[in-house]
Amino acid sequence: AYIPNYLSNLNTNMTLYQRIYNFVLLTFAKFVNQHYAMSRSQNIVNKYFSNFNPPLGELIVNTSLLFVNTHFSLGISRPVSSNVVEVGGIHMRTTSSQLPMDIQQILDQSSQGVILVSFGSLIRISSFPRHMISMFLEAFSTVSLTIILKYEDDLPEAPPNV
Repeated sequence: AYIPNYLSNLNTNMTLYQRIYNFVLLTFAKFVNQHYAMSRSQNIVNKYFSNFNPPLGELIVNTSLLFVNTHFSLGISRPVSSNVVEVGGIHMRTTSSQLPMDIQQILDQSSQGVILVSFGSLIRISSFPRHMISMFLEAFSTVSLTIILKYEDDLPEAPPNV
């Protein structure tokens, strides 16, 4: 119960109550996996591969090598078997492409550095309430560095460093 369950938002510094909660979550996840997910998966395998042997549960126990899409630097430290290979990030490009000229020009002109503020591709800052955008801009105006803000529309009343 010392490794936080992936279904929880616990960290490694758990109280006794949190450890009990973590144990209950782990037990629940194992129960659901064994009695629901595995039986449904086995039914699908049986439907499409009628001569498939051995059962999935036996295959899992006898796995020789397992690639997992995680990386040790991004999660909580946990013991893993020697047959587990973490390949998280393998899909990322190792070569970089050229920056757009306007961004390259900003970087070249900023002697002290630049702060990049982006909420990713799913969150549009322009959809934030107006008062929240104003709070961001006011906070940015107090910083002496140049700020590149990913904003989808025309940015109203931007401070000179944004």
